[in-house]
Amino acid sequence: MKNFLFLTGCFFLTINSFTQPGDKHNLVFDSLAKRWDEGIPLGNGWLGAIIWQKGDNLRMSLDRVDLWDDRPMPEIDKLKFNWVLEQVIKGEYDTVQKLGDHPYEKYAAPTKIPAAAIEFDLSKIGKVKKVSLDIASGLSIIEFGNGIQFNNYIHAARQVGYFGFENIKDEIIPELKKQFCSEFQDKRPEDYLTRDEVCELLKIDLSSLHRWRKEGKIPSYGMGKRVYFKRSEIDTIINRNKLS
Repeated sequence: MKNFLFLTGCFFLTINSFTQPGDKHNLVFDSLAKRWDEGIPLGNGWLGAIIWQKGDNLRMSLDRVDLWDDRPMPEIDKLKFNWVLEQVIKGEYDTVQKLGDHPYEKYAAPTKIPAAAIEFDLSKIGKVKKVSLDIASGLSIIEFGNGIQFNNYIHAARQVGYFGFENIKDEIIPELKKQFCSEFQDKRPEDYLTRDEVCELLKIDLSSLHRWRKEGKIPSYGMGKRVYFKRSEIDTIINRNKLS
């Protein structure tokens, strides 16, 4: 029995040694990635960062798991499991697709949105010599030809990350980029809604909509005898009146 236990212990020790990450598993490059989806990834499931080069800048694209665009979508509240199951049983799954998929191409909500980014001017730092990510420690190191070193790390259990320079002589001031406000603005044409569509979206009747128009609560636009409303303005009004 003792021999068996000893062999079993050796077996698990051997397996454990093979499953630990080693130097051969580390990511090592001689330059920064020029695309965000090829950058050095750091994260802990809640907070994340991608390190790459955008133009002439060293860029840290930041993200959090709880950043979502929760604008309302027409009738999206119908998408409950039991309702979807009923449509499948009836052989009418196209009804589910029409409600859940088709509007998404127009409104694109709810959807994940990016956080901000931090950029450093590479011309003030130097030429990149080596980019690495230690898989075991989660530490990313960017080495420059002039001896400067840029270290990055996100804590495994806390919602916090760290970065810092070594061997740097001149002051470097990072620039904060508001990605969602500038680079990720919705560039689609403005979507105009009819009175009936607004009533359906807000779950109100025409008399309530007419009263809100007269009170100036909802802006409207006219062409001939037709009245239209901007979808973006409706969304803004709803978000501005958030209750909690």
